[in-house]
Amino acid sequence: MVETLEKERINIYHKRNTCFVGIDMHKDAHCAVVIDCWMNKLGEVNFENRPSRYPAFVEDVRKICGTKEIVFGLEDTRGFGRNLAAYLVGRKFEVKHVNSAYTSAVRLANPIIYKDDSYD
Repeated sequence: MVETLEKERINIYHKRNTCFVGIDMHKDAHCAVVIDCWMNKLGEVNFENRPSRYPAFVEDVRKICGTKEIVFGLEDTRGFGRNLAAYLVGRKFEVKHVNSAYTSAVRLANPIIYKDDSYD
C-alpha cells in the first residue's frame, strides 16, 4: 500500500512539472498551445511549417515552460507534421500522436460557439 501511494505521489509530481504542447498541423503553418496539467493555457506559438523555423519554435516553447519537462501532442491529419515530429524525436522530446477523430468527437460533444486552431 505504501509503495503504491509513493508511486502515485511521484506520478503527480511528474505531471506538475510537465508542460503539454498541443499542435494543430496545417500545410503552411502550425498552431501550438501550451498548457499545464490543470489545463490552464500558458501560451500559444504560431509558426511556419518549415524545418528552418523549428529551432525558434522549440525555443519559444522553452521560454513559456521554463525548466519543466515538455511533451508534444501532434494532431497530424495529412502528414503535415512528419518533419516536425522527426525533428522533435531527434532532440529527445516525448512526442505523442493525437487522433483527429477523437478531438472531433470531443468538439462535437460540447457546445462551442466558435472554432479556431487555438481552441482546438
